[in-house]
Amino acid sequence: MTERDRAQAHRTKVIWIWFWVLAFFSGATWISMWHLPTTGVCYFRDVWLLRSFWFQNLTMFDAITNLDHSYSQQCVLFAVRSILSLYIAVLAGVFVFLSRNADDIPLANRPGLIVVSVFLLGYLIFRDGFNDQYHGYRAGFSYRTYDSINWLIAKSILRMIVVYTLFVGWGLQAIGLWHRNAVSGDGSGSP
Repeated sequence: MTERDRAQAHRTKVIWIWFWVLAFFSGATWISMWHLPTTGVCYFRDVWLLRSFWFQNLTMFDAITNLDHSYSQQCVLFAVRSILSLYIAVLAGVFVFLSRNADDIPLANRPGLIVVSVFLLGYLIFRDGFNDQYHGYRAGFSYRTYDSINWLIAKSILRMIVVYTLFVGWGLQAIGLWHRNAVSGDGSGSP
């Protein structure tokens, strides 16, 4: 096994460990939020900074307060989504951090990545909200006014994974570009 293979195996092992630890904490957070005191959980609904850990909490705040969900259910929604967003962001950061020395990252089609990023983030920020009009396959992914809090959280997890996958993609592109510039800059291959 070469040094490069050992480094790749170590990187994969560490990422999997982080993944399973954060998956466990995500499930534990989701379950425990329902049993914690409402006053503590509601800080994520009432404090703008805590609520903003997941950007869709800010765009959904006015809409959710007008629905039939109780105050404590709203608090659980904002708390779980904020904390799960932090967990997924940490996992994405670990992935990018551990990939910082990888010199075999292929460059993506940057204009395509830009277009996908702009349209996806633009849609999630400006257009993604409660919509009972979608039918068929889109109905399963859209937020419905009659969805339970657990369904809203589950639908949010998919969006979080997609958004943070974009961030990982951009981070890896930055690392790959940096490595290519370092190699072409001095010819020795070391940054």
